[in-house]
Amino acid sequence: MLVRGNAFVSHPTFSPDGKYLAYIGSTDDGFHLFIAKVHLGKGAHIDTPQMVNRVGTIDSDSGLAWGH
Repeated sequence: MLVRGNAFVSHPTFSPDGKYLAYIGSTDDGFHLFIAKVHLGKGAHIDTPQMVNRVGTIDSDSGLAWGH
C-alpha cells in the first residue's frame, strides 16, 4: 500500500535499477508525481514518498517513463 485514506494512485513504475518507485498521486490541489526509495530484502519497505517539484502539468493518461 502506497498511501492511506482516499488518495488516488496510478501508474506505479520502478526505476530501471529497481531502487526507486514513482507514481502519480492525488492531493487536495490536484495530481502530482511522487517518488520513493525502495529497500528490498529482509524487512523490505519504501521510504516516505516525496512529491516532485515540477513546472507544467501531469498527463496521467500517458503513464510514466524513466529517463536520464
